[in-house]
Amino acid sequence: MSGATISPRILVIDDNYMSVESLRGMLQGAGMQIVGPALSLAGALELGAAPGRIDAAIVDLDLHGEASLPAIDVLLERGVPVMLLTGYDVSVLPARYRQLPHCQKPIMASLVLQQVARLIDRRDGATA
Repeated sequence: MSGATISPRILVIDDNYMSVESLRGMLQGAGMQIVGPALSLAGALELGAAPGRIDAAIVDLDLHGEASLPAIDVLLERGVPVMLLTGYDVSVLPARYRQLPHCQKPIMASLVLQQVARLIDRRDGATA
């Protein structure tokens, strides 16, 4: 490659319009591309399994009353790093998801961007 930087592609899974727009603005402002957003579990499963590069995913745990855990499983099976967004304490999650990075709602832009950068760095380190 000629030194061009490839923008990280971040899948956003959230059913709340205001959260999606906030995430879109902060991620695009940081030079990242948005994949999606997926607003439902069905959409999350579809986008999570679709061909194409996803460097990281930000996933709300509750999508219109449905747990997003099946979509998280699809992403993790693909090797996509996942950050959870939640208003719940992560201790209520099944044990296998508790170690995933998470941000409590309401979200703080600086924390989200730090977590996403760590996810991308970890993935890049794993694929180097």
